Amino acid sequence: MMDTIYPSGSFMVIPLSRRYVKFMTYQDYINSDEWRERVNQLKDNSGWVCSECGNDEHITGHHKTYRNIGNESAEDIEILCWECHQKKHPPIDNQQERV
Repeated sequence: MMDTIYPSGSFMVIPLSRRYVKFMTYQDYINSDEWRERVNQLKDNSGWVCSECGNDEHITGHHKTYRNIGNESAEDIEILCWECHQKKHPPIDNQQERV
């Protein structure tokens, strides 16, 4: 079974819990029940606080790696507040300057 995402046009092949493979966009996956369940479990485990700053508002999940999308381990996802999450994703202009 696959353990990575493979681009397929505008869709990706995402293995979900190694039970079945689903074709969807990354955005569809982030909005899926599978992702919400995974992240909410990690939020519960973290006490619903940001692992970077301790904030308890606007908590979200951040992929540390995209290698295991659909079958992420706890180590693949970081629980962050929105502000710290934004710091992990600099604006595109900054990314282009760093290349």
